[in-house]
Amino acid sequence: MPTPAIRRLRKHPYVVQSIIFLTAAVSFAANLYGILAGITANLPLPHLFYIPIILAAFFFPRRGVPFAAVLSALYLLMIALAYPGDETEILSAAGRCIVYLIVALVVSFLAARVYEQKDQLLVEKEEWQATFNSVPDLIALIGTDHTILRVNKAMADSLDVSQEQAVGRKCYEIVHHATSHPSFCPHAELMKDGQPHSTEVHEDRLGSDFLITTTPLHGPDGGLIGSVHVARDITQRKRDERALKSALKKLNILSSITRHDILNQIMALRTYLDLSHDDLKGTEFEPFVEKEIQVAEAIQRQIEFTKFYQDIGVNAPVWQDAGAAMRNAATQLNAGSIEIQAAVSGIEIFADPLIEKVFFNLMENSLRHGERVTKISFESSMSETGLVLTYRDNGIGIPPEERERLFQKGFGKHTGLGLFLSREILAITGITIRERGVPGEGARFEITVPHGGYRNIA
Repeated sequence: MPTPAIRRLRKHPYVVQSIIFLTAAVSFAANLYGILAGITANLPLPHLFYIPIILAAFFFPRRGVPFAAVLSALYLLMIALAYPGDETEILSAAGRCIVYLIVALVVSFLAARVYEQKDQLLVEKEEWQATFNSVPDLIALIGTDHTILRVNKAMADSLDVSQEQAVGRKCYEIVHHATSHPSFCPHAELMKDGQPHSTEVHEDRLGSDFLITTTPLHGPDGGLIGSVHVARDITQRKRDERALKSALKKLNILSSITRHDILNQIMALRTYLDLSHDDLKGTEFEPFVEKEIQVAEAIQRQIEFTKFYQDIGVNAPVWQDAGAAMRNAATQLNAGSIEIQAAVSGIEIFADPLIEKVFFNLMENSLRHGERVTKISFESSMSETGLVLTYRDNGIGIPPEERERLFQKGFGKHTGLGLFLSREILAITGITIRERGVPGEGARFEITVPHGGYRNIA
């Protein structure tokens, strides 16, 4: 690869041409002097021609061979004039001329390859630099000691410095105006374990929220030399999240108040229906009143049911111990003598905080509809698509004609919302649920957690 000195010379071709012609002239003069003085046999004066030939072939690959041919012809002519009729000298000079041409050809070929590779690298560098600077995210290459190695234009503009001014400074000095890195610094965490890290922070100096990610940066030998530090402005997203949470909070308050008021009215309605039932007992209107009471009870159950699921999607998904969630759900159930096994441990899943309600609803359905259930179990296994949490009971199972409708809104013998809402809770983080039981042998639900949505904690 051309050195800095050679690159500087290439920028001044006239200087290079002058050097080539000067060395060629000196070579001719030295050889002519040697011929006139009769000392050519004792001095390697013809070798001086290699200097201008190599220089010409290296700096001007396309002209190197023609230049060597001209120089060789002039040298051969000089020998022929100096030694007329001396075949030995002329043949010796002709041999040297052939070597000159071969050297010029080889150097020209190698130089052309070098310059082609250099130009290609230069183009790739310019393309990379243009891409690097066109990315709106704030990007910096940071060394192991928190020294900035390079920043893109967005990063430099946000810090109100030039890209050159940022290089060589400590990242915490120029970004946070501090004497050491902050406690949340993902770069510092990466330096400890060599693994990628990310965090969300609010940077007071820039007045924005950022999602910061750091990725290991390795040198040619594979050793860790720093990190690629990327800061994405998520200010608008955070504002939207806060606005959404505020709206959901208000809706939940409204829902709670409305539910409370409706239940009060239903309670009053059922009181009047009970009084009417007593007055109309034994009459033709008694069956109608009983139907009215049943409808009022169904409405009451559905309204009360919404209380448990009004927070779907309100809180951000979190990592939760799957086995602990199953056991907690079981404690909320009046299972009596039914055996409940949760053979799941050491596994966390990323899911909505209401995941407990999903497990509770599965068990409650078994108690409500399984008829002869004496055992309930949770197990875990792996598949190509991810982690599979399997729920089983030993009840009557689910008829094939009902399996496809299980998760439809309104389908069922109670509220018709339990499995529908369970599927919606799981779907928030890409978890799926399906029924795979055998009718007559019990229900079996498979909950599939995709790759990346679970982790081992054992």
